[in-house]
Amino acid sequence: MPNELDEMQPVPAYCKDEDKPLQQRQDQMRAIQKLRGGRKLIVFMNFDRVAEPQIPGFQTQFASDTKEPLYRVLKETVEDGDRIDLLFYTRGGDVNAVWPLVGLLREYDADFHVLVPFRCHSGGTLLSLAAERIVMTPIGELSPIDPTTGNQFNPVDRVAKSKRLGISVEDVHGRDRNTARAILG
Repeated sequence: MPNELDEMQPVPAYCKDEDKPLQQRQDQMRAIQKLRGGRKLIVFMNFDRVAEPQIPGFQTQFASDTKEPLYRVLKETVEDGDRIDLLFYTRGGDVNAVWPLVGLLREYDADFHVLVPFRCHSGGTLLSLAAERIVMTPIGELSPIDPTTGNQFNPVDRVAKSKRLGISVEDVHGRDRNTARAILG
């Protein structure tokens, strides 16, 4: 079924200058906002790769520290009465970080919409389900919600001894003690 994102036009020729990537992104965002009836576009993208070594402020997944930067963006760009479109690209992250983000978004627009041009996995899917409307392109993806626990009781990573392995719901087999012992070491 066609939707607003399918009607996106190519980037105007005047934006194709390699020295102007910021201008190109801003023009695309304005075009999406216009196409969506003036709804305020908030872009939330986190990346497929983990930075090694870790770079402060460069988070690649949903985490508890995601709320503060989102709050700053909303506070600085959304005015009273603005309707919000949240454009997503994410592979997920800590599903416990999602509910506070939903609460924050609803403070600014109780009926926010989510735009999914490509990947919106796990925690992103969970957040999308809290939206009033989800708009996806033909290649947009939602995924299963696969919570992974991480705490001091998780097994030690055999390669990086200072790290703990996450345990997802697929790893837990309550009826099989041998499997549980193998996972827990």
